[in-house]
Amino acid sequence: MLIPAPFLRPLALLVCILFVAAAAPPPCPAFGIKEERDIGEKLLSLVTRQFKVIDEPDVAGYINALGKSIVKVSGTSFFDFHFFIIDNREFNAFAAPSGLIFVHSGLVASCASEDELVAVLAHEIAHVQSRHIAKQMEKSAKVSIGTLALIIAGIAVGAGPVGNALIAGSMAASASLALKFSREDEEEADRLAYNWMVKMGRDRSAMLTMLRRMRRIAALQSGDLPQYLLTHPDPGARMGYVIELLARDNGKVREKKQDDEFAFRRFRLRVMAMSRGMRAGAAAGATGGAGWKAYGLAIDNMEQGDYRNAIKKLKRIAALFPGRTEPESDLGVAYFRAGRLKEAERELKKARKRAPDIYNSYYLARTLEEEGDFAAALDLFRRLQTQMDFSASFHLHMSRCLDASGSHGAARYHLALHHWYQGRGKAAIRELEKAVKMLPARSPLRQKAETRLKRIRYLEKKGG
Repeated sequence: MLIPAPFLRPLALLVCILFVAAAAPPPCPAFGIKEERDIGEKLLSLVTRQFKVIDEPDVAGYINALGKSIVKVSGTSFFDFHFFIIDNREFNAFAAPSGLIFVHSGLVASCASEDELVAVLAHEIAHVQSRHIAKQMEKSAKVSIGTLALIIAGIAVGAGPVGNALIAGSMAASASLALKFSREDEEEADRLAYNWMVKMGRDRSAMLTMLRRMRRIAALQSGDLPQYLLTHPDPGARMGYVIELLARDNGKVREKKQDDEFAFRRFRLRVMAMSRGMRAGAAAGATGGAGWKAYGLAIDNMEQGDYRNAIKKLKRIAALFPGRTEPESDLGVAYFRAGRLKEAERELKKARKRAPDIYNSYYLARTLEEEGDFAAALDLFRRLQTQMDFSASFHLHMSRCLDASGSHGAARYHLALHHWYQGRGKAAIRELEKAVKMLPARSPLRQKAETRLKRIRYLEKKGG
């Protein structure tokens, strides 16, 4: 298969990294919690370097809130879980070490309900909680942390030239590593996911629906299976196990009645509109009636830069969904992107007054930044920092506001995090070195910068 030209340079670079990592690794010792965290941090840097992570605040906020609602019922965890949507049409999801869960936009588009998405997330969370990946890693104790991260990155980004080359290069550079989950691992993950869905009052039959969809994809694409089916084998056997669980609980488990799934439907449309190759399909993929079709068209217009038509449609759509503030927020964002800042500020403040959330708060902060009201923008950004700490764009705009306000050392710190979450480790190190020099001695942020600098230097040395 020919590799598209835009991928050749980064792909060649990554293959070179693999051979360097193999030539001079510190071997990975018994695979404990520390090693798992190292792999996770390195992996996140690699994935964000080469692939688009959709970090729009409403999309990231939705998937993280949904994922963490599952983690909440799963019991004690060694890790803080974080969930990411990768811009990729493939049917793929992957649990990486240290609680990183990657979901492809293609899988989101394939889900017909929130319960189906919950079924996938719960299964991946179960693999992390049971430390199935760590057990596989322990079988390859001579492989460096950097190389392990590259192998997992190849699996996480899925089939195709880049993912396959990452995996193949890693295998050639060092000992082979089989990351297929065993049938026992899959059965345990399905059982845990099923029990968590019972606790949440979710429709467990959604697990069976997703497994049937996996089996259908496996039958249609047997020569070029998505990585999700390669690492999660034999959906047919898993279906039998889930059918047994459903038969055992038939009539005994009461499900909570779900709402109209507004949040899920809108999330799905937003993901489809922002994903390459799906932008014309967001409206076509809308479910739930004429109002949702119109909403999908408006979201498509906005992501394609047709703000005039997006604004025109969104004004009407708000009336179709009384009680929901998201269309008002979308209208404010459309005004912002069109450069109509006063109208954006008006709509975003109105939406935020009714129901403040990460989406309208972030774009109100962006609007205030563009208007030159850096103090007000910073106040909003600081309130969002915990929720958006993994967002490269958040740290970029935080840095700009801090710099404009005269807090140059803090600006360098956030610019470093912007680079790190874009996969640019060396640039992050340079900015952190500047931040350490500029920040007051013994200040809390100076200490954080020193800690981050030490950590990123360590991770860059481990794997390139």
